[in-house]
Amino acid sequence: MGITISFLGVFYSKILGQDLKTFIPYLAVGLVVWGFLSSMVQEAPQVFTSNRHIILNMPVRVENIVLRMVVRTFIVMLHNAVILLPIGVFFPFEVRPAMLLAFPGLVFALLFCYSLALIFGLAGARFRDVGPTVSALMGM
Repeated sequence: MGITISFLGVFYSKILGQDLKTFIPYLAVGLVVWGFLSSMVQEAPQVFTSNRHIILNMPVRVENIVLRMVVRTFIVMLHNAVILLPIGVFFPFEVRPAMLLAFPGLVFALLFCYSLALIFGLAGARFRDVGPTVSALMGM
């Protein structure tokens, strides 16, 4: 993730004429959040088919299967967010009070992703072509 951020940051800051010190932190946060959202949307249609052995052999609610996927993807995002600490050290930025709204926004994003994953998971369990369609649309 760090190599991607550094190469894209240098490349796009030159193309867009932006200052590297202000561009890199925004790019890093954007890539971490986009990685979380895109992996969530791409994994959602297969959540029930990939966990069918659990659903068929154990008395578990399907909502818990979706919650498990959301938590797993959130933990992966937290691992990717570790790169933001060195970026904050090397490229210091002004911390504003409005930036604290990111935490309630993260809670709302998790709730949205949970409901979206439940809908996409149910659609993907019924129609097998939902997963490839979502992956193709996310690539655009």
